[in-house]
Amino acid sequence: MLFRLISFNGFLRLMRAGLTLSLLVTLTPSMVHGGISFPGPRSEADTLEEKIQRIEGELAELPRLILDPTPWTLGYRSGWMSRDDQVVTIDISFTEETAIDLLALVPAIYAPESQAAEPFGFPKRFLIESLSAEGGASIVVDCSEKDYYPSGIEPQIFKLKEPQLSKGIRLTIFRHAENPTWWNSRYITALSEIMVFSGEWNVALGAKVETSHQRPFGSVWDAQCLVDGFCLFSATEGTIENPARNYYYPSRKLILHFDLKEPREIDELRIWPVKHSAQHHFPQVNGVEFPTSIRFEKITQNGEFTSAIVYEDIEKPIRPGAGPLMLRLPITRGQYFRLILSDPLRDFRIEREPRIAISEIEILSKGHVLTQGLRPRVVGKPGRNLERLTDGRTNEGRILNQRAWVQGLHRRAFLERQLANLRQELVFSRRQEAERLWWLISLIVIFVPLLIWLVRMKVNQRWRKDRDQLASDLHDEIGANVSSITHTVELLKETLPNASLTQAQMLDEAIQTAVLTSEETHNFIQILESNKNDFNLLEQLPEIGRRVLGNIPLTCDIDPKLFLKNLPVKRKWDLLLFVKEALNNVIKHAEASHVEMTLTQHGRARQLIIRDNGEGMPDQQKVPRHLRLRAKRLKGQLQISSTLGQGTCISLRF
Repeated sequence: MLFRLISFNGFLRLMRAGLTLSLLVTLTPSMVHGGISFPGPRSEADTLEEKIQRIEGELAELPRLILDPTPWTLGYRSGWMSRDDQVVTIDISFTEETAIDLLALVPAIYAPESQAAEPFGFPKRFLIESLSAEGGASIVVDCSEKDYYPSGIEPQIFKLKEPQLSKGIRLTIFRHAENPTWWNSRYITALSEIMVFSGEWNVALGAKVETSHQRPFGSVWDAQCLVDGFCLFSATEGTIENPARNYYYPSRKLILHFDLKEPREIDELRIWPVKHSAQHHFPQVNGVEFPTSIRFEKITQNGEFTSAIVYEDIEKPIRPGAGPLMLRLPITRGQYFRLILSDPLRDFRIEREPRIAISEIEILSKGHVLTQGLRPRVVGKPGRNLERLTDGRTNEGRILNQRAWVQGLHRRAFLERQLANLRQELVFSRRQEAERLWWLISLIVIFVPLLIWLVRMKVNQRWRKDRDQLASDLHDEIGANVSSITHTVELLKETLPNASLTQAQMLDEAIQTAVLTSEETHNFIQILESNKNDFNLLEQLPEIGRRVLGNIPLTCDIDPKLFLKNLPVKRKWDLLLFVKEALNNVIKHAEASHVEMTLTQHGRARQLIIRDNGEGMPDQQKVPRHLRLRAKRLKGQLQISSTLGQGTCISLRF
């Protein structure tokens, strides 16, 4: 019972520690973003930040969509329409029947009033069918039930559930987009490019295109421009390392011999132009010094005999801009080929001798590059940096696989939109957590003191109950026992009328000890019941001092402003015992004729001084052990000064 009374302060410290721990567990790292992190359950903001980091890491590996304002062609546009429900068909016929598994529709692009580019004329409702060699058709993409809105200017990807053996595709448009341009048409459909992949091979490149409705404009808008390989971006990393990373040949004609190391089937030729102003972005100077005459031949090993002309552009030369010139070749099997490039496009702004400028040349078979790393042989002087023609790089960066590039652009656009949404969610989540933290702190500020007060009140109630029980037990048990001892000794003294002097002294001392014990017990009970009996420690100290000293005069100087009522019971009792122990030492050892006791207040501290005029103590004599223990329990500072023949001064600051 006494242990429970004494450990009240420890119990309160334990309660405060528990509340503090609960607060630390509740707080999360995101609530103190950028500051100290607290342990606790993961928050929504932590999860969002992890997702953002993962997406940013994936985006770093994906190709970038970089617009180029100088394409050679823009694509296909329908004729003028006043209704949005006019049916338009576009048929693309492949050179051979093959299994297709992925389609990509590249939107035409429009930038209103110098704002960010946006899709233009993308069909709202449409079907894509696979055409068989026998004339049948099967639906592979169905967007005819609800409007389709492209997510951005990136290629729109449609992956087939399973490969379809196909001789061509048919795009049927049932609903057209509104026309945002100045053209005299309320509704319009426009596309930059259509790609149809069979594995890595774009089988739609150079295919025959027929449409039921179009409005051509030279070589800029035409149905055939849907499959010419030109759009507003090209399949490179888009990271400029060295804008001059090209091959320049100081002549009007360049003849290259390629050895594929073994007979191979080829079906495509790509020639990448030079971007002379790639590092400046705008205006770009693309295609300058690109050959306007191209001839591709299959040859014998020594090149003296030409077995076949694979390609020759005599009637309509094309000058590429944003991307490479991509030529569909008839399927040809061979090991040795000759490429003749001549008549470069001159830059009218520069006066110099004509030369040919090329960034990269690729010979392909079903989408796979056969010439990367194979250094061609130049007929005549080779010029410098010939290896750059087949190193797989342009001055825009590394050349990417076309299918992987299209899918990468689509994936990047999806992740960038997801990233933007996650960042907004993160801002909202942090704001919510900050608000929750504010409310939590407010509740803690309000309810924790209330909880502590309730706990203190509850403990005080328990303490008062236990204290009253303890006081009652002390009064009943010890008081009765001491009274019994006193009465027994007095009877014993009466039954010994002829007691010796020693026996009489022992009986008197026993009676005196019993009386003192009764008085001390009474004092302790008064302290326990101080809340009820208004026990005044300031009045009791002088009285106890005089009883202990007996015939030795005591002068007390106690500050009337001193307030000891709120001292814990334990400390009141320790103070009384300290005073008694100090005065008992005076009686036993000091031989003093006068004692002074002073108790004063110094700020929040109190100071007790007991001074006598006795014999004093030698310097080597130790401070009495009981005084040191009482001072420690009072959490005070004890000092004793003494001079032989001049008395002793005991000072306690607590």
